[in-house]
Parts: sequence; structure tokens; C-alpha cells
Amino acid sequence: MLRSIKELVGEFIQQNNLATELETKAIEDIWKQETGVTITKNTKITYYKNGVITVKTKTPVWRNELSLQKQEIIDKINGKLNKNKVKDIRFI
Repeated sequence: MLRSIKELVGEFIQQNNLATELETKAIEDIWKQETGVTITKNTKITYYKNGVITVKTKTPVWRNELSLQKQEIIDKINGKLNKNKVKDIRFI
């Protein structure tokens, strides 16, 4: 029985629990695109699970500024993913 490459890759991803890691990488790439160089230099995505991104900021000022932009950033990321995967962002 022949199976498509898409089926084989999907099965491989599931068997090796790579879905979350691939999703996290996609979110990191979108974060860099949507927030720009300055914000990217001052932040790092440290964790993504259950729709919540945890972002470490270099200073409390960045944490406060990004908290004010949180919903806009969530909307941009979800728009690029074409899914409502991101529910919240926690800045630390």
C-alpha cells in the first residue's frame, strides 16, 4: 500500500512529539517578523504551551511596553498562523 509523503511526515511528527516544537518555531519566526529588530533584540520566547507564549524581556520597561501591545501581537501571530493558537502572552 502506497502512502503519500504528507501522511508519512504527519505520522513521523506525531510519533516523535514534534508538533509542539514545530509550532513553537513557527511562532518564533512570526514573532521576529511582526515585532521587528528592536523588540526582537530585547526579548526571547522562552516557552510555548497550551496557547500561552512566555517571553523574557531585557528590562521591566520592555515588559510594560509589550504588555500594552499584547493583544495586537496575539492578533498578528494568529493571523499569520491562520489559526487562533495563541491565547495569551506572558512577559517575564
